[in-house]
Amino acid sequence: MDALSVTTAEGVDGAFITRWRWRQSGAKQPLAGEITVRLDEVYRHDRAIIAELGAIHYLLEERQIHGTNRLGAGIKIEVSFGAIRKALLKGSLKKKDEGDTDKGHVAGCATFLATKYFEAEIAVGRKWNDDEPKSFERTEIAISASFPRPQAYCHLLGEGVLITRHAMRRQIARIDANNPSKPKPIDESDLSNVPDKWWGSAWRWFEKIFREGSSLRRARLLPKWHAKYARKYGPGSQYLWHPDSQGIVIVTRDHGRFVARTVINDEYAAIKRDPVQVGQKLIPHRERKAVTTPLPKPLWKRILPPSSEEACA
Repeated sequence: MDALSVTTAEGVDGAFITRWRWRQSGAKQPLAGEITVRLDEVYRHDRAIIAELGAIHYLLEERQIHGTNRLGAGIKIEVSFGAIRKALLKGSLKKKDEGDTDKGHVAGCATFLATKYFEAEIAVGRKWNDDEPKSFERTEIAISASFPRPQAYCHLLGEGVLITRHAMRRQIARIDANNPSKPKPIDESDLSNVPDKWWGSAWRWFEKIFREGSSLRRARLLPKWHAKYARKYGPGSQYLWHPDSQGIVIVTRDHGRFVARTVINDEYAAIKRDPVQVGQKLIPHRERKAVTTPLPKPLWKRILPPSSEEACA
């Protein structure tokens, strides 16, 4: 397993110094470095913890110390604060969508580790070893009042979309639910029995449907459903439908940024679809089954499961 180890201490002029070490599995010498972290004054509590999370975010998202286009599988992250580990306890996150901490500001800043890098193992480092590094880097970063959040670029919208923990959980519980290798959740709000790898799969799903060439499109919901979700997420919500996976991502604007709030299954009835041609007439999609009288099916078609088109009718 590859390991990223960090330790943070207060420096001069209110800055924090995070030392880091990256050792790939089997490597004799680690890569190492030192990051000077400057925080916005909005962070009044646990500043050293926030600085350490900012340094980890830089190493994974900008420096990409672990490699390009890699998530958290096969990575161990050793931190110097128990509050970070508590905010990312997998059992608690799976069961109730929050870590075992009352430090909400720490949990918020750790969201990127609770979503995109969920599969990474988080532990508190017990001993810092100053091994001779293969190379040593120094850099300085500044964390603004808006801590960087995990996002995936959406070609349809033309900008990044922040992926929330809740949206990840709903994708896991509601999309591709018939996959035989995917455990059925106890209920969609308790994912205790779902292996970590499905969080990585959920992130990849968002990347896949958001990229150019995807079948993703804006959808119109039927009045009943539109009213329901407009009440819950706001009248300006957008509904991004991916027909191939039968999923809808509900996206809203928050402080000028797109945010994926949740994921729902299209259930066919929720989508306001274009009329379909039946004989010489255009029939509303929902009325199609009522107005068409299918001919008796051959025996072999009665035995086989219905096609996707028949199941959607």
